[in-house]
Amino acid sequence: EDQFGELVREFAVHDRVDYSRFVQQVEQVFLVQGLEKTPRQLVPSPGATVKRASRSARHVENSTLHGILHRVAMYAKTRGVVLKYCFNSFDQNNCGLVTEAQFRRAFPFDALVPEHDLQTIVDHYFEVRDGIDMVNYRALHDDVDQRQHWNPVKQHFATSTFVPNPSQSQWTSENYSVEQKLQAQVAERRIRLMEYFQDFDPLRKGHCTVGQLRTVCNIVRLKLSEEELEHILRTYSRVDGLICYDALVAVIDSAFTLPALEKTPRARVLPMVPDLTYPARRAHLKLTVEDDLMIDAVEAVLRDRIETRRIEPLQLFQDFDRGHVPGTKKAVQENHCTRQQFARVLSAQGFEVTTAEIEMLCKRYCDLGNLDRVNYREFSAAVDVRPELRIARTQDIATPREAGKNKYFTRNGQIIPSPRWQTA
Repeated sequence: EDQFGELVREFAVHDRVDYSRFVQQVEQVFLVQGLEKTPRQLVPSPGATVKRASRSARHVENSTLHGILHRVAMYAKTRGVVLKYCFNSFDQNNCGLVTEAQFRRAFPFDALVPEHDLQTIVDHYFEVRDGIDMVNYRALHDDVDQRQHWNPVKQHFATSTFVPNPSQSQWTSENYSVEQKLQAQVAERRIRLMEYFQDFDPLRKGHCTVGQLRTVCNIVRLKLSEEELEHILRTYSRVDGLICYDALVAVIDSAFTLPALEKTPRARVLPMVPDLTYPARRAHLKLTVEDDLMIDAVEAVLRDRIETRRIEPLQLFQDFDRGHVPGTKKAVQENHCTRQQFARVLSAQGFEVTTAEIEMLCKRYCDLGNLDRVNYREFSAAVDVRPELRIARTQDIATPREAGKNKYFTRNGQIIPSPRWQTA
């Protein structure tokens, strides 16, 4: 009776009840008024506008409840738990309500959520249905699911973007064209590019797409930068966007063969020389005259100390060279070590080389297009005081001692007569 009296007083107009306003407020639960005039208006989910009864005696602040729900949402997201599925076994009618005992029994994070926080959740989602105290777990699921997809506003903090200084270093590889670099890589590894391109051109028309060109470069492992690749596209592309690979291959193959050689059988193909593959193997840093003089002075000091102490510099660096051929167990010397290893060897021998001097030495003996890998074999040949060993290591030949020439026996094992007996 009391509730009926409150409704009458709320909707009474001149001793009459405005039932149309009463019906509109009741239908707001599942209907949006005037929706046909605003078709783009968002419609709330069913039951979202229903005010749930809560235990006012145990009401807490919204900030506290928000923190608890946020933690529950993170637990559910990291563990892949869907809350509403945990209570389905107790909700046979699929009404979204369970008793408090059932809620506590099926809540999946009872070991992670403290008791007072769990009690806060129960008090907030408490409802009375047919005189029975229930907990609306479906509303809890909706709130938790909404917080899982909630993206907080990103705060703009003062940042300092790292912008490296432009390098003023110039390398010898910049003197070569893109075609010369490709010729060096192809000649060094004896690659026949025509066969790879013809796999994408069954009709042998002599052109391919840009993607097929990139695929061939990746298959044969050609080292090309984006700028060099753009140069090839500009030079050998047609109007329709296709690449004339036959013209590109003809330019590359001209370094080690002659076109239409079958028509001129008496023509001689010049043998490949090391200078042809140099752009693919080495890239030195361009030094000024002052840098060369400073490096020569440092090498002179190191050469004197090596001669005084009778040090074999090559063996000191070979302990750090552990290159291996992929797929085999045979070790192959790469003749390069890192910059830190280079400085470590010089410091371990007590050469008292400063950081600036090591920087100058790396400028001369880093020949791979970077300042991280040092060619220790060339450095050892430059500072070694024995000329025969220096020549042998530079030219990759055996030393006279390693040749094993014996003055008593020939190669066939026969005894060499003494010159004294031959004169007699």
